[in-house]
Amino acid sequence: MNGFTFDISDVEEECREFAQRLYNQEANAVVAGAEVFMLEIKNRAPAFTGNLKRNIVMTKPFKVGFRVRVKVGPTDYSGRSYSEYSDLMKSGISAGDIKNDAHYARYVEFGTIKMRARPFVEPAFLAKKKDAIQAMAEVMKEAVDGV
Repeated sequence: MNGFTFDISDVEEECREFAQRLYNQEANAVVAGAEVFMLEIKNRAPAFTGNLKRNIVMTKPFKVGFRVRVKVGPTDYSGRSYSEYSDLMKSGISAGDIKNDAHYARYVEFGTIKMRARPFVEPAFLAKKKDAIQAMAEVMKEAVDGV
């Protein structure tokens, strides 16, 4: 008894292309979610001089293992090496921004012995968690719908 022979190479190729599209959209989805947080953190940051709000930034997406990540929040360049400064400048952060970093943001967020805490990062995260997930889901849905 001879079996049937099926050529599924077209289906395999389409599956590979689909997987690649989703993989490529992962970074876009992470950025979409991070932007939601970044805007809310900026809105909630105390504005004494405007320096803190001005220095709330998002890094470019980067891979850690199989995951795409971005960092969002106040800049803190204290104690970094020259190569780290160089990498930051390559990512679009200027030397002027480095001089005006918001290294004191942790004191504002958590307080000190002499200053009460004025949290703005954690409340922003808690308030916008669902919105960020929704923004990420919309980007991924567009990738799936584009099939």
